[in-house]
Amino acid sequence: MPARAIVAPINFTDVTGLPVINVNPNPLIPGASYEWRAEELPLGLVYKWQDRITGAALQAAGTDTASQRPEVVDLANAVRVVRFDGSNDRMFTAMNMTTPKTVIVVGRLRTNAAVGKWLVNSGQSGTQYLHIGTDAVGGAWTSNAGSSLTQPGTVDTNMHAFITVFNGASSVVSMGGVEATGTTGTNVPTQLQLGASSSGYADTDIAFLAVLPFAATAAQRASIAAALTAQYKL
Repeated sequence: MPARAIVAPINFTDVTGLPVINVNPNPLIPGASYEWRAEELPLGLVYKWQDRITGAALQAAGTDTASQRPEVVDLANAVRVVRFDGSNDRMFTAMNMTTPKTVIVVGRLRTNAAVGKWLVNSGQSGTQYLHIGTDAVGGAWTSNAGSSLTQPGTVDTNMHAFITVFNGASSVVSMGGVEATGTTGTNVPTQLQLGASSSGYADTDIAFLAVLPFAATAAQRASIAAALTAQYKL
């Protein structure tokens, strides 16, 4: 019998320095260039969260100390999330995301009626480059890349699927399949961050994060919303 080889994508971004074999590289969302799924992480503190497509790692800030790491936990409905404590946990990775793009996040704020809190952002100081979270005034959901576009839905502590098409004046925000259109601006972020922004930390749970290098169509957004609702019991 001839010898056979098992071929799998390999990267060397694990904190141990040992090779990591990505045995499930196909994205949940077709066309995604980056995708992070909490259900693929073991329970406990996490230092690096690898994108399942390229191996790019969201990494905890500072040195590899337990006090700065978020924690992987299971919610009551068995959905696995990465939990940020709102005190000193954050993860980030360098990333240039030109316009148009679609950013998708499944997550929640753990503090009810929180204002100025972010599920995902660029972490860059000054003007907004990429922001999906609540505004600094009334606590409405917004997406912002230089201009704020209010997202449908009440700010609460439930898990939601947020889909934002960052496409200048033709942007779209979606929460639970309910959409609004307008402008988000065209600023280009140079990194992606969870758990904090340049102005503070946020106590959040994140189950899923993806970036599409294009503006998702209405049909694609509906398909994405349906897939995320089923996968994460929304």
